[in-house]
Amino acid sequence: MKWAEIIKLRFTESDRESVDQALAGFIGDIGRKDGLRKVHLYRHIRIAGDLCILLRWDSAEAALQGSAVGLSLVHLLGEFGLTNHSVWIEGKTMKTPLHGGASDRLHQSVQRAEGRARGHHQ
Repeated sequence: MKWAEIIKLRFTESDRESVDQALAGFIGDIGRKDGLRKVHLYRHIRIAGDLCILLRWDSAEAALQGSAVGLSLVHLLGEFGLTNHSVWIEGKTMKTPLHGGASDRLHQSVQRAEGRARGHHQ
């Protein structure tokens, strides 16, 4: 089963270096855990003290309350600010309308419109 944990942290900018060091140490220490496929780190585009960590898992079952890794990370990050921890299971994967033929048709339509616009401005 594919599932994920999302851990969000809101902290003050003055703690950035400490948060980065704690995360680097934690991720270095977790090593290879059964089922843990990837760890993604995201920073909010506008809010300097917002951080999101995505733990991607593939295991027989999802941990309803979160994995030991996720819960330990929440405990560690809780020292720096407010945390939120949630567990998600993978649902149906859907293709966007821009895959394959639709993308090609859109590209051709844009090219035609650009050509017409250039013709009108010459």
